[in-house]
Amino acid sequence: PVNFAVDYNDPWFVGSSSSTTVKWQTDATPSAPGRLTGAASLNFNNGTNFDDAGKQVKGAAYGKFLVDASKVTGAYLTMSFFSYGDVEALTGVDSRTVEFSTDGFLTTALSIKLDNSKNQKIWYMETLNLSALIGKVFQVRFVFDSVDGINNGGAGWFVDDVNFYAGPVV
Repeated sequence: PVNFAVDYNDPWFVGSSSSTTVKWQTDATPSAPGRLTGAASLNFNNGTNFDDAGKQVKGAAYGKFLVDASKVTGAYLTMSFFSYGDVEALTGVDSRTVEFSTDGFLTTALSIKLDNSKNQKIWYMETLNLSALIGKVFQVRFVFDSVDGINNGGAGWFVDDVNFYAGPVV
């Protein structure tokens, strides 16, 4: 598999945010959950939570790397990563989405929304079926949108150990 470990001052990801205080970072804050492995995780928060004075916050972190699946043969392509969500478990708020693009995000080739009602406040391996991207070269982007400014006192969304492999989702 192709592995993109996240660490301090990580050159692999770059982020943007609607907030000046809540944004995507590669660090280990807050200390719980911080990171799963290594020195840091990719995370969306202000070092404590994702509250920005009661305002809606949203941001995206995209990988500066390209995943080359142009020579993948077979029916399967999978992305796995560890995710920690200290967000609202309700449908329609605190949206966590993983997006993929073949043109630098002028358009989105595939978008997968994660289920907030599962695996709250634990490190959990997410596996995503990327079979639609076999034969393509693409980028990945993690997108968070609180949707509202209510109940944003959780630690946020954390991502670690991003992997891509030719094989089924297990």
